[in-house]
Amino acid sequence: MLVKTEDLGFAYNRRNQVLDQLNIELPAGRIAGLLGANGTGKSTLMQILAGVLFPSRGNLEVVDHSPSARRPEFLRNIYFLPEETYLPNTTGDSYVRMFAPFYPNFDRQLFVDVLARLEVRHPLRLSDYSFGQKKKFQIAFAIATRAQLLIMDEPTNGLDIPSKEQFRQLLLETTGDEQGVIISTHQARDLEGVIDTVMLLDSQGLVVRTLNELNDCLSVGTYAEPPEDTLYKRQSVNQWQCITQHRDDCEADIDLELLFNAFHTNRTNFLKQI
Repeated sequence: MLVKTEDLGFAYNRRNQVLDQLNIELPAGRIAGLLGANGTGKSTLMQILAGVLFPSRGNLEVVDHSPSARRPEFLRNIYFLPEETYLPNTTGDSYVRMFAPFYPNFDRQLFVDVLARLEVRHPLRLSDYSFGQKKKFQIAFAIATRAQLLIMDEPTNGLDIPSKEQFRQLLLETTGDEQGVIISTHQARDLEGVIDTVMLLDSQGLVVRTLNELNDCLSVGTYAEPPEDTLYKRQSVNQWQCITQHRDDCEADIDLELLFNAFHTNRTNFLKQI
């Protein structure tokens, strides 16, 4: 397992319990989307997995190591891209010379290719990049590390629509069978077509399922009136888009936004169905 937790918990203090009894098993080869409302602890969980924060209780193993120990063997095999980052006032080439040696599998040609795909001008001083260009540069570096586990917090913030599509394609093309990716986002649609596993987080805990498992239990369909077994509905012009119990006549893939809203608004019934 790339990631395995047992009863993982984290509290900033006695009155501020953020995460409690989280159980995760994420094998290699998966691209997982972490979805949750504001304040549920998504960023905190990612920082714990990356060894930035230490859990208050429970067991945790990431790429066969305890992140809290922060051993070199662990750090060289994970890459954490936080939502807000700092880039030094240097050129892109200098940045690579400084930081690429920490990642033995860093692929310089892949880095250059990804920059080109994302239409990032190179080389330039990083301070000359726009916010979106800085985010693309960091995504290119993250992918080029060839780390066993990529942890990305809101990586599509600042990307335009074509760049979001390129980001999705790059993940599908470059993630190997021995690697894994965890992506947190508030924009569920940015992950459609790229993730195969969903991690749904709220104040009551974490639910992890593959999309195949969810498609076996649930269906998405469009109706003139919502069926009785509707878990969540969204109205559009003269019709309703609904998540219901599985129906053989529905072939649409699970809509991530509908899925999260079904979980968020009707957790008990949602869990009964999956």
